[in-house]
Amino acid sequence: MMRPFLLFSICLMLSLFFLSCQKEAGEGGTAMITGKVYAKDVRNGFLIGEFYAPDERVYIMYGNSPVYDDDMDTHFDGSYRFRYLYPGTYTIFCYSECDSCLSEIEPIIQQVEISKAGGIVELPDIVIQK
Repeated sequence: MMRPFLLFSICLMLSLFFLSCQKEAGEGGTAMITGKVYAKDVRNGFLIGEFYAPDERVYIMYGNSPVYDDDMDTHFDGSYRFRYLYPGTYTIFCYSECDSCLSEIEPIIQQVEISKAGGIVELPDIVIQK
């Protein structure tokens, strides 16, 4: 018969092993976040045109990070893709022009949860003003 202390030690080591295998939000996994940036060209209060925006900078924040962790430019069709992510919570954002803001730009923010490894999450369009 196994002694209680030895049994407790084995259970504790196994618990620590399995807990150490869980990864936080960030790079290194197999999941992906995709989406597109859609721009509205507004001049003097009038809508001039609408299009999927190429070469727009899109940012990603992992978990509760206070600053962005990675960024990329959209492709010619306005699409972006952040790959190799672990399950977790992510914040995606892009800057939009803003006539009523002191800084003249504002972030357009989307939060997303990746629930499983290998998952692909497609976000709704990020709509910005240019």
